[in-house]
Amino acid sequence: MIKKMTALSLVCIVSLFIFSACSNPKSPSNAEQFHDFRIVEEAISDELYGIAVRKEDTVLRDEIQNALNQAIKDGSAAKVAKKWFGKDTIYKPEYSTIQTDPNAKSDKDTIILGCDIDFAPMSFMDGDEIVGFDIDLAKLIIEKKMGKKLQVEPVIWADKEKELNKKQIDVLWNGLTITDQRMEEMCFTEPYMHNRQVIVVPKNSDIRTPEQMKDKRVAMQKESTAMDAFIDYDIPATVTELESNVDCLMELSQGLQDLVIMDSVVAEYYLSLTK
Repeated sequence: MIKKMTALSLVCIVSLFIFSACSNPKSPSNAEQFHDFRIVEEAISDELYGIAVRKEDTVLRDEIQNALNQAIKDGSAAKVAKKWFGKDTIYKPEYSTIQTDPNAKSDKDTIILGCDIDFAPMSFMDGDEIVGFDIDLAKLIIEKKMGKKLQVEPVIWADKEKELNKKQIDVLWNGLTITDQRMEEMCFTEPYMHNRQVIVVPKNSDIRTPEQMKDKRVAMQKESTAMDAFIDYDIPATVTELESNVDCLMELSQGLQDLVIMDSVVAEYYLSLTK
């Protein structure tokens, strides 16, 4: 059976991200290659992003959560969101799902953040510098609110859990969707942003609904929740998993794929830059 999104979930999520090219302080150099794309109106899932640490690092999680709560309360988190999205996109839970220690203080002086550097606007390369919304938000929380040093390290997204558990990094802060499986493997903060999984196609494509993915060539990022969303639809198709969303969009532009399933945050950002 094909799973349908509820009308309520679509109403809650639709129009959350209204991107404007003039509001984005930096643009990926490859954005112009994707000007002939569009997003299929009906999303295939909605999600919430969270910040994750190792399962045992509850003290660090609590310290980050306390600092994030402070940044939300004083409006500084909203300022970061407005810089990148033109509006306050910070998700604010109706009630707390985590009981943190208000005095939590990690013994780490430097926090190593792992991220995908092809995930604009959350994190991407600008020359030799890694920039993005998540990077700016992490600087606010870790450096200004927690008083620690932030070190940003690129990771292969498919290996993110391994890098975290091997202690090569301390935190995954990069548009990481909260799922039941991931919550068993990692320790999450409360969600801080909404996201949807959407379908990106060429403008002249006849694909208008998720059901029309049947028998098409579908690309998505390895170890992303795009696969979970696709599986829920139970539609036969030829699936290719690539290292990054940008790789997927490149293959779409070259005619090697019929569609890409990816985060709306990334898709809407890239398409806004080409208008």
